[in-house]
Amino acid sequence: MKTLSSIRTLILAVSLPLCAWPGAGTAHAAPGTVVAWGSGETQVPVTAQSGVTAIAAGGFHTVALKSDGSVLAWGDNGYSQATVPVAAQSGVTAIAAGNYHTVALKNDGSVLAWGHNNSGQTTVPVTAQSGATAISAGIGHTVVLKNDGSVLAWGDNYYGQTTVPVGLSGVTAIAAGGFHTVALYIPTVPAITTQPMSQTVNTGQSASFTVAATGYPSNYQWQKDGTNISGATGATYRVDHAWSSDAGSYTMVVSNTAGSVTSTPPAVLTVNSARIGTVVAWGNNGNGQTTVPVAAQSGVTAIAAGIVHTVALKNDGSVLAWGNNGNGQTTVPVAAQSGVTAIAAKAHHTVALKSDGSVVAWGSNGNGQTTVPAGLSGVTAIATGEGHTVALKNDGSVVAWGYNGNGQTNVPVAAQSGVTAIAAGYEHTVALKSDGSVLAWGWNDSGQTDVPLEAQSGITAIAAGNYHTVALKNDGRVVSWGRSFFYVDYYDEYGNYYHDYSYDYDFGLGSLPVAAWSGVTAIAAGYEHSVALKYDGSVVVWGPYGTYYNTNTGNYDGFYPDYYGQTTVPMPAQTGVTAIAAGGGHTVALLGTGTPPSFAGWAASFGLTGAAASANADPDCDGLATVLEYILGGNPAQPSPATPRPAASLSGGSMLFTFPRLDAAETSDMTLTVESGIDLVTWPDIFTIRANTAASSPGVTILENGTAPDTITVAIPAGSGNARFARLRATVAP
Repeated sequence: MKTLSSIRTLILAVSLPLCAWPGAGTAHAAPGTVVAWGSGETQVPVTAQSGVTAIAAGGFHTVALKSDGSVLAWGDNGYSQATVPVAAQSGVTAIAAGNYHTVALKNDGSVLAWGHNNSGQTTVPVTAQSGATAISAGIGHTVVLKNDGSVLAWGDNYYGQTTVPVGLSGVTAIAAGGFHTVALYIPTVPAITTQPMSQTVNTGQSASFTVAATGYPSNYQWQKDGTNISGATGATYRVDHAWSSDAGSYTMVVSNTAGSVTSTPPAVLTVNSARIGTVVAWGNNGNGQTTVPVAAQSGVTAIAAGIVHTVALKNDGSVLAWGNNGNGQTTVPVAAQSGVTAIAAKAHHTVALKSDGSVVAWGSNGNGQTTVPAGLSGVTAIATGEGHTVALKNDGSVVAWGYNGNGQTNVPVAAQSGVTAIAAGYEHTVALKSDGSVLAWGWNDSGQTDVPLEAQSGITAIAAGNYHTVALKNDGRVVSWGRSFFYVDYYDEYGNYYHDYSYDYDFGLGSLPVAAWSGVTAIAAGYEHSVALKYDGSVVVWGPYGTYYNTNTGNYDGFYPDYYGQTTVPMPAQTGVTAIAAGGGHTVALLGTGTPPSFAGWAASFGLTGAAASANADPDCDGLATVLEYILGGNPAQPSPATPRPAASLSGGSMLFTFPRLDAAETSDMTLTVESGIDLVTWPDIFTIRANTAASSPGVTILENGTAPDTITVAIPAGSGNARFARLRATVAP
């Protein structure tokens, strides 16, 4: 809080019907005599006892305007506020006094100010040196009204008193308080001076529309295809990660009490279809790491992410990098502009693997992490940590270099052969063995290198975050262990606000989203979040689980922090994704055609092969055929008692047969029907289920639930008889 100096009361009176209060502008009348009383300098000089037309009072000084246009000032002069400059000794038409400064308006429309300048209150801007019609002064700020109805203000802005509202116009009077400013205005009809422009973007990229308008006040409302967009009430509207549904006509309606105006012509947004190899990035964009360059909007084959930078590998073997370049991590060297087959990034350095098995590294090298060991060759995979780099050789051995403060580059004997994949965290290293087991070494303050029993067999992929490790099982399940460290804003039970760090040691199944329990084909780990790619090309992202005291409920509530939006998957990345990466506070996905979703691909994602992968098999012996688990969203590799079954109910004269359908099960190789009859022998009534209600048989209603399974209801006439039976039948094309 700003501490104010004690201000003595000073009241001025004249023998005419006018008055001016501290901080106010000039009050004019016929020439008169000044009278002052109260605390402070109340002794009026002889020159102010006649011919005065206006007065003003500051904190401890008094100002008078004479009929000849000269200014008088007396009282406290500690900051020269009572020392009238030569320029104010003639041609002045108005005066104002602040706490320790004085302001004068000249008859040529220019402004003069003198006295205390601790906040710049007497530094008159160029725009106030002409066209001024009125002045006012606060304790430490100055305000001017221009002849075009606009307002200027400068000086102390601790409380925003010199931040003039955007678009303020039509002002007819001003006043300055101690720490606030007031204006009297007449509303003017809005007019759009800059129209929004049409544009074309690729799927997953951003678009923005901007207008400029006159008129005050101005209320903004963006519309898409004539319908108001909720929350879009600023001069600029941004479409992040554009999708086909974002295409259309955008207009702006600017309104106030005086009228309204609509932008014309409409700005048309065209969204190109996703190209093979398009990069989509979301989350923290403080360094431009999620602003995908045009060159990375097609033809990309692999992606990687550092703390605040992103890397892409093109199909011509060249590398692109963008985002923070404070350590040169996005300045791609010549050696990485061709012949690259793989890339890696974690912190502030980037690594590329060449087709000849050599390694190129650039960026931060404070620990030698980009100094590739001499003679290193035969490399098949690379990984990067905070200050160390790891390489996998074609003989199955691991090489690591860089910072070794916690033994992260001391490769154990078990990792000197038989390794098929590697990963690196903040200060720990992970290796996957050919027998499906995981090894981890280095910093273990949070258990990130304590491999759980579940990860000692059947693992097909690994990833390492800041203080946690993630593994993918051959049945499509994700396993995670270690700790997450993150900052959190919260209130304690007494209502006190805190911005502090928190920990989460529970990375078991209970803290993973249900979507990561099955059907996962790839994984990635950021500093504090994890990412999974599903068999159907969709992406699941989750962050650390924590608790905070909720003063509204009185409970310690759980939450998934999403400070930068890194765990909120945008529409373009909800389908067709072929690769994923995770950075410090951002997530990256690569779009492509991939393998079209199919029953066979779904079964394979659970590790099912041979007879166990056939439609009618029931490998988990839970009473549901594999193909029905595909439709209903179950797990064919494990008993699924929680998998929803079809349900029947009566409504009027119909039997309602209801069941969920996984979005991924809407594939071309699948035929889905509901069959009904009055016995269990014949099924004469057949209802075909297709993509939507209109395409399906009469009586079928399909409720789309976004990315959640559809709800399908079939209304079957009950007919005559005492019973009515229905069954769900799924057929997979050979």
